[in-house]
Amino acid sequence: MGKPFDKELAQIQSTMTWAFSAPIHSRLESLVDHLIRYPLLVVGSGGSLSSSHFAALVHEKMTGKIAHAITPLEFVFSAVNPAEHAVLFLTAGGGNKDIIDALTKAIQSNYSFIGIVCAQTNSKISKIIESYPHVQLFEYPNPAVKDGFLAVNSLLSTCILIARAYKALDLRNNFLESLLRIDPVFDTDTWNSVLQRQTIVALGAGWAWPALVDLESKFSEAGLGSILLTDFRNFAHGRHNWFDKKGDESSLLVLETPSLTLLCRKTAGLLPAKYPKAILSSHVDGPQACLHFYIQIFHLVNEVGKRQNIDPGKPSVAEFGRKLYHLGISPAISIQPVENKWAGKYRASGDQ
Repeated sequence: MGKPFDKELAQIQSTMTWAFSAPIHSRLESLVDHLIRYPLLVVGSGGSLSSSHFAALVHEKMTGKIAHAITPLEFVFSAVNPAEHAVLFLTAGGGNKDIIDALTKAIQSNYSFIGIVCAQTNSKISKIIESYPHVQLFEYPNPAVKDGFLAVNSLLSTCILIARAYKALDLRNNFLESLLRIDPVFDTDTWNSVLQRQTIVALGAGWAWPALVDLESKFSEAGLGSILLTDFRNFAHGRHNWFDKKGDESSLLVLETPSLTLLCRKTAGLLPAKYPKAILSSHVDGPQACLHFYIQIFHLVNEVGKRQNIDPGKPSVAEFGRKLYHLGISPAISIQPVENKWAGKYRASGDQ
């Protein structure tokens, strides 16, 4: 299954060029116009969970309303008031059972607005919503035609299109050109020391976070190694003890943006020199920084795969893994409605 990861990476330039230049479709504009009116839940699995974190940050940045990235199973158990929230589903292919089960729950719960962005046309999910005209779907053809196992190109194109529709990207200073020039070098003493360790503790915050989520996802899905994620200050609340106890098998990776440079450098500097550490950086902040990090992460994943003779785009998948994927949420579990006793209480009493 999948396709060589090198081939996926080779298609990134054409994917980004298309995603930055294609006119924003009226359906996507309409979808975003509805989303911006509400607090938002963004639902995705695997690589789409990474783009969900990105979309949630974009929504908060541009609207000031809270947004939360969650998995389909988390969504099914969510007790938020559907009348006061919108939900956005992100999916690369529109066919996995979990996203469809979660969409069914959203339709049954009568969310104020339900939107879907799918990087494939004529998908299974598009057929399902034909009976629900109030659900808005924006689907587009994946510029890479078909994703590999780790869905690199659909993730990038989805994030870019959503950010453009929200008018969240600062495209000055030849930003696209700077993305196309990214070609990190990992064959250095620093990186060799970091990548030889069994566990990488990865730190970041803000716009680096979706890329960190994607790093953990890709390392886990391709079986490349262990990633422990946390932000800079949460690392200070006990997680630093990991190095004292497991430091011989661990290294530190930090994602640095301009607004966090001082905190990043001070945090990394306090870690004893015997623990290998490396920094991935972006010279910009905001959604642009996350796109910078995504591409660097993709190249890092490719590098680690080559060192371990694993193709991240075509990892072997055990039969039990295939069965797990197709299990779905329903009817595997029984979901009981969650009663929110406080819903509407303050509004009914004059918002006191």
